[in-house]
Amino acid sequence: MILSLKKCISLFCCICWFSFQSHAQLQWEKPTADIAFPVHDFVSKGDTLYAGGWFGFINNDTTPGVMQYYNGEWTAVGNTISVVGEVEAVAVYRDTLYVGGIRHGSLKKWTGTQWELLPGLVINMNGPFEAGDNPNVYNLKVIDDELWVVGVFDSIGGIAANGVARWNGQIWQSGYDAPSTDGPLEVNFVNSVIEYKNEIYLAGNLNGDTLSEIMKYNGTEWTSVGGGIRDHGPAYAGNLTIYHDELYVVGHFLKATGNADNNVMRWNGTEWLPCGGGVSGPVVGATVHDDKLWVTGFFDYAGGVYSPNLACWDGTQWCSTGNDFSFTPQTLISFKDTLYASGKFHTIDNDSIPILAMWPGEGSFDSCGVELLNIESLDDSPIVSFQLYPNPADDILHLKFDVNTEPAKVKIIDLRGKLVKDIEQITQNNVSISFSIKDLSPGVYFVIIEHTMDKRIQKFVKN
Repeated sequence: MILSLKKCISLFCCICWFSFQSHAQLQWEKPTADIAFPVHDFVSKGDTLYAGGWFGFINNDTTPGVMQYYNGEWTAVGNTISVVGEVEAVAVYRDTLYVGGIRHGSLKKWTGTQWELLPGLVINMNGPFEAGDNPNVYNLKVIDDELWVVGVFDSIGGIAANGVARWNGQIWQSGYDAPSTDGPLEVNFVNSVIEYKNEIYLAGNLNGDTLSEIMKYNGTEWTSVGGGIRDHGPAYAGNLTIYHDELYVVGHFLKATGNADNNVMRWNGTEWLPCGGGVSGPVVGATVHDDKLWVTGFFDYAGGVYSPNLACWDGTQWCSTGNDFSFTPQTLISFKDTLYASGKFHTIDNDSIPILAMWPGEGSFDSCGVELLNIESLDDSPIVSFQLYPNPADDILHLKFDVNTEPAKVKIIDLRGKLVKDIEQITQNNVSISFSIKDLSPGVYFVIIEHTMDKRIQKFVKN
């Protein structure tokens, strides 16, 4: 059966992506770690990669919420970390591993033999919270030989902190008296902290309009960053990442409400700049790998490129990885030329790779800047008709046309709508043509017969 391009793309671009995942471009692998729940944060130090979360077990052994990868093996760090609960943040400060979490809102450090509790965080009873509410740590970052701790708390170790604090190895200090924003909540919700061009930046779900969702400390005072993020309801700023000497913020915000772009935008120290249209849904994680900015989240498109849940930005355009995760990855890190991803997924491209995956560089992608065809503008009238065989095909593909076929062009596109082969012009006297497809990678493709008044299409599989 021959379908019009509009009907075929509508049907197959939704179905074939999930039916032929074995032809995905990035070849993800399953690490040696078998864990029950996702990693919430990664950090590396030398030859060791640390991961924090709430794993339950690692390779069938009961484990706390911290594990390490060293010399090809994943192992647990210590035997319990229940005081912290679910680990949300990990950092290495002065060669010591620190972790922070939620539920019990505590901080711990690893002495090499045991976990040692640091002075706890507190949410007092005077704000919108009640006694027993749990303070949270969302991010740990080493800046200027101090360990910065951000999250949801109003004091730490007896020091008023308002969601931001500094640890110098002996005592706690506030985050330069970071202010509360002027919303209804009296405690900042800080998701991320970073140093950029000698200034400290905070991002989160910060309330009010004065320092909307992001602010910076210039050495003297906390100020707005280019007017902040314009709210459209549940707006928030999440991960902060430096890429190509610009500060990228990801989260949930829209260009339509006055932001530079959708869910991803960049700051050059003076103004907010767009990122090729951003992505179509909230972003939950970002990292730099292979000289690209990688983002993950609840989106289907990145700058018009079909790339569900995971995409990368090369500084000028978006690229699709060509993968199908059964659920969105939530955490990314680059470690020793390998990209690691963790989330609630259980398969990638129909392969069983649960919770934690690694991409050591196998496979490639050439989808940067490639947008899907504008299928809404195509005609349904059957002016051109043809048969395609064999299907699946190995090296040669044959097309047989109706005797009354008008002059037309033959093209081949891939699943993303990218032109991969421009065959030839069909004259009115052509009954059939044959051509080589040896140079095509195994996968799913579409043959398009393009007439001035019509476009017809058939799907085929290259073995």
